[in-house]
Amino acid sequence: MTTHMKTGTKIYRTWQNMKNRCYNENVQCHKNYGGRGICVCREWKNSFINFYNDMGDVPDGHSLERIDNDKGYSPENCKWATKKVQTNNARSNIRLVYNGENLTLSQWSRRTGLNYDTLRYRILYYKWPVEKALTFDTQELTHQCHICGYKWKSKKDNPCGCAKCKCRRHISRIVVHT
Repeated sequence: MTTHMKTGTKIYRTWQNMKNRCYNENVQCHKNYGGRGICVCREWKNSFINFYNDMGDVPDGHSLERIDNDKGYSPENCKWATKKVQTNNARSNIRLVYNGENLTLSQWSRRTGLNYDTLRYRILYYKWPVEKALTFDTQELTHQCHICGYKWKSKKDNPCGCAKCKCRRHISRIVVHT
């Protein structure tokens, strides 16, 4: 009998973990893999050597990724990827399509320079259309006194002439000009 001499290596653990996620109902993450129909192709399920011949050793800083999260583990659907790449492909990501580009909220945040939470609130809570959420210029914001209705551009200034407003205990609200 020929031995592969890879027992205990990162590639061997990767192979075992892949199978456990799909077939071991006692593994906590089984519900996200085998529990939703993700399986390992026949060639890999029963043969570490076949898996190793197709995938090779694990590159530093990489782990096994399925290209299509709705398909199983097979040579045509697997690759080695960094954590950052895998995070962008997670099912839990919010994806936005703008100008023909389909990126995650995090990717759009880095691309536009907008704070991630600002962008997330614009999309999820304020229900802004994608174009407005990605392109809205905050210089367009105006603050308004709740007491007298006076409007100004910078929250720092507060040039409001209302005597009650000079104590600055009021909270200004943001008025969005569309």
